[in-house]
Amino acid sequence: MWRISVGAVILCSIGLTACTEATTSKTAPPPTSLPVPAGWKTVTYHGVGIDVPSDWLVQPWRATCGVEAPTVFIGPAKPFAIACVSNPPAGAEVVLGALPMSGLASVSKDLNGIPAYVVTHDAAYDGKPGVAITDIWVSLRTKNMTISVSVGDSPVIPGGAPGRAQQIVQTIHRVP
Repeated sequence: MWRISVGAVILCSIGLTACTEATTSKTAPPPTSLPVPAGWKTVTYHGVGIDVPSDWLVQPWRATCGVEAPTVFIGPAKPFAIACVSNPPAGAEVVLGALPMSGLASVSKDLNGIPAYVVTHDAAYDGKPGVAITDIWVSLRTKNMTISVSVGDSPVIPGGAPGRAQQIVQTIHRVP
């Protein structure tokens, strides 16, 4: 009789744990943010966060064709096209705003629960500093926002590092 009681208690405990775990996983809300990489900070705009190294500047958007120091621009709020002469950038740059992305072949992706169209363009510049630049454009359809990430694949360009542009794009997430 004692063996049956112990067995029943063990089965009930296992069953109760399984039921509790199943209920918890069904009712737990999806995460709204990801852990920020060590030494990085989150920059937010209109319910979207993106993580960049903590020493990057954050400024209101202005029409410019390059920066000297790694910079995140916030804006423009309305679509704004800018044409720049193709020249090597002096620093890494991220723009959170309403830049147009029409006419580019994109790939549909899910970025941490946000539907997006993504265009990646790698360019090699022959001039000084002579390194590859990765430009990634991300259109967040549900947020009416475009994010432009332009980062050198070498630390020769301030803010640059191998794979850094893709690393930044992977941090795009919703914020409350």
